[in-house]
Amino acid sequence: MTTAFLLTVRTPQTSKPAPPTFVFMFRVLFLCLLAFSAAAQTPITPDDQALYGIICRSSGRSLDISHAATTGGAPAVQWEFTHALSQQWRLVLIREGGEYYRLEAKHSGLCLSLEPTPGATTSGNTPLVQRAFTGALGQQWRLVPAGPIGSFQLENRFDNRVATLAAVDKFNGTAVVAARATGRASQQWRLFQLQLRLAAGPPYFTVPEPLAALNSPSGNELQPVP
Repeated sequence: MTTAFLLTVRTPQTSKPAPPTFVFMFRVLFLCLLAFSAAAQTPITPDDQALYGIICRSSGRSLDISHAATTGGAPAVQWEFTHALSQQWRLVLIREGGEYYRLEAKHSGLCLSLEPTPGATTSGNTPLVQRAFTGALGQQWRLVPAGPIGSFQLENRFDNRVATLAAVDKFNGTAVVAARATGRASQQWRLFQLQLRLAAGPPYFTVPEPLAALNSPSGNELQPVP
């Protein structure tokens, strides 16, 4: 007598692709989130009659001019915020209704400048310096919202590079350079309007009042002025 066996072969099941409707809804949700994030980052409009500290998000250090030099060509650096005049900046619109500003250091009256090196590529890093304002594109900057709400990139009009720490550290004296935007925190800055008393005549600003909260417990990150 012969016994017959029924052999059942199971083929492995492959995962089914997501239904088109699900993929579409996911894409719509993703785009909505991007739009909401962009809307949350409202444009920053400085008061050109005020003075600001410009603080790097990655270090909590201030945009400064090396040794508070008043000569053209002195390099821009980061430094612990001390209320020094070389850390106080005016942001003045280049053109009424425009989006580009000149950044003028109070101690010297000179402006943050990118000086293109002849023959150099724009993919590398270029040190930023202070120079007398001439209207050159390398002296024009706009505030592009980036990172957490209230942070921005300082984008140069000449080639769209942004103000960046040359090294990701918290050391006083680290150079500030122009570099291609990558979204890192060392390219993100915050404005802190300084609490100043107005004088009756030029230069209109007298001794600054202290910030409401100068430093965090770690001692290296400036806190917002209320």
